[in-house]
Amino acid sequence: MPSQYILVKDVVPLNRERVIRIRCVRVYEIPERRGAKQMKSRELVVCDEEGTFIHVNMQNSDVDKYKNVFKKGKLYSLKNFLVFSQYYMYRTCDHRYMIRLNYNTQVKAIKSRGFPTNMFQLKPYQCLKDPTLVNDKVMFDVIGRVIEIHAPLDKIIGGKPAKLIDFKIADNEGNQLKCTVWDNHVASMLPFYNSDLKEPVVVVIQLCRAKIVNTSSYDATKLYLNASYQEVEDFKAKITTVHSPLRSITTSAVMSQSTGISEFKSGSLTVTSVGDLLKSKQDGDFYVPAQIVGIEGSFGWMYLSCMTSGCNRKLKPDGEDLICSNCDKKFKEGMARFRVIVRVMDKGLSDAPFLLWDRECSELVGIPASLLYKKYNKIFPKSWNHLLDCQ
Repeated sequence: MPSQYILVKDVVPLNRERVIRIRCVRVYEIPERRGAKQMKSRELVVCDEEGTFIHVNMQNSDVDKYKNVFKKGKLYSLKNFLVFSQYYMYRTCDHRYMIRLNYNTQVKAIKSRGFPTNMFQLKPYQCLKDPTLVNDKVMFDVIGRVIEIHAPLDKIIGGKPAKLIDFKIADNEGNQLKCTVWDNHVASMLPFYNSDLKEPVVVVIQLCRAKIVNTSSYDATKLYLNASYQEVEDFKAKITTVHSPLRSITTSAVMSQSTGISEFKSGSLTVTSVGDLLKSKQDGDFYVPAQIVGIEGSFGWMYLSCMTSGCNRKLKPDGEDLICSNCDKKFKEGMARFRVIVRVMDKGLSDAPFLLWDRECSELVGIPASLLYKKYNKIFPKSWNHLLDCQ
């Protein structure tokens, strides 16, 4: 007679009376609508002793029944559950099936000596930067040392106010990822912005989605900062004794506008060379892989913009004041913003001038234009040679 216990990898719709032993690694609820108190469903992510993850769902009629049953990190046995194909648009793991608990399901808290403490589905940075290896519909976990935090930013998304914050993390091999978290997750990062920290800040972003060069947080996401998990301790043990300190960037968020893999797949963004772009007469958005080979400093590197929120127009002299032609407002001083013309070259040795505005230039330079303006005024900073060869 076969054992009633099976592994998560063997879970299929026909195994209705089998039992699985799992560790709960994530618990979250989905409201009926944004801001509503009534819950639509309760969701779990669990894994077995082999480290195989699967999603567990409870519909609103069963949310109260299991509300106080599952605790993160605890072990359970599940019996008499429903199994069916994953149907969520964004999946929390790559298992083909998902589990639903119902009135007949038996849940029992257990203790199992030697059960692994796997809590995260950690992905290496390299596969997240390769569009051929990224499935932007499957969530994952990532770990890294925080090396940059940008100023939080308020935006209007779909007619509703939203808050985001951008930061950059690095692994122990020197690879880096740009990350954006939204709304409730912003509060987790704010204590580390503009703080004088001596020890490294290690973050695990659980259940996030990937674009080509960054990770974005959504409803299921959770941030763990310097948390007491084995994966965090293992990561810290590999950090070299000499590491760069965390930098706080005071410019507005620059990474949240990163190009997503969906833009490449849908064809809304075209990859082209400098040579072909010069020949094209078609307007549109293009992605041009190229290398900066020179900075055309004779055109200046900055301009003074309007101080009105959302208006970046250049201010013009008006007597002793500065005036914005768009807002028709006068100011005594303006906000310094980057406007740099660089010469780029592709692999085919075609070259062209490209104009870098404040957002792109802030990311490359790593310092806001306002600080450079205080130091150099309008004189071109000679220390900008590190821009050369940027790709």
